[in-house]
Amino acid sequence: MASPRVSLPQIGAIGGSLALAAAIGGVAVTAATSARTRQSTAPTITACYQGSRVLSIVNGRDQCPAGTELHFPSWRAFTALRLRPGPAGAPGPPGPGGPHGPQGATGATGPAGPRGPQGSAGATGATGPAGPPGPGVQAFTASGTYTVPSAVTTVEVELWGAGGGGAGRFSEGGGGGGGGGAYVRALLPVASCAAVTVTVGAGGSGGPTFGAGNGGEASSVSCDSQSVTAGGGGGGTSSPTGGTGGTGGTGAISTVPLIADVPGGTGGNAGILGSGLGGVGSAGALGSAYGAGGAGEADIAVGSGSPGTGGLALITPVTG
Repeated sequence: MASPRVSLPQIGAIGGSLALAAAIGGVAVTAATSARTRQSTAPTITACYQGSRVLSIVNGRDQCPAGTELHFPSWRAFTALRLRPGPAGAPGPPGPGGPHGPQGATGATGPAGPRGPQGSAGATGATGPAGPPGPGVQAFTASGTYTVPSAVTTVEVELWGAGGGGAGRFSEGGGGGGGGGAYVRALLPVASCAAVTVTVGAGGSGGPTFGAGNGGEASSVSCDSQSVTAGGGGGGTSSPTGGTGGTGGTGAISTVPLIADVPGGTGGNAGILGSGLGGVGSAGALGSAYGAGGAGEADIAVGSGSPGTGGLALITPVTG
């Protein structure tokens, strides 16, 4: 590979001028030496060159091949050469990466992002507690308490008394059927009551053999000293000649005026002498299955009469 070319600065030589251009280690060198220079005292430094290359540095004159000498008055003059840089070499390969620096401090919290889409519906929760009674009608088939809704001062009451039980047979005579319970309808003031007491009558039990049926119980609704009552039906009777039907219930027991008062039907009479008929229980007032009297036992059977059915209470708040 050829060495870069450099030029030596012009320097003065002993006994005359010397124009030089030299190259060290392959640097081209040119020299112009006057005759007077070669006849002067030998310089301190002599460099031998051939073509464009320095061959050696010697002490004294005429130790180089003819035409190959360069003379310098001192080492300082020799070392005063200023080399001209050659062209830049090709870039070297990249060095290995340095170690990771320490982790920086946490930056400030950025602004909130946009709202995401709505998620899927969650599981159904547990059933909550029952709310207060609504303004509609409330039915009672057993005794209980009616809670008066807020701002309600009057309720409409409808009652059926329970039916009487049928009688058992007596010798050749069948038992009479039980009477049906009465029906009443009335407006009951409730401004002074937070709750109303409701009583639903139980049906009368059937009579045993040779025995009469039991009467059905009355149904009633009361608020303080005011009440409305529907009577239960009577029980059928037992007789050797055939029992008679129980009487129907009435609704005469009331401290408020009645809108409607319908007595229960009378139970059917029984047959005799092998007719096989027991008294038919009366339906409840207005033909209702509630408050119906029980059937009497037939004269050819051995056993008790049928029980009557229980009563019913309907309460509706009056609004407006």
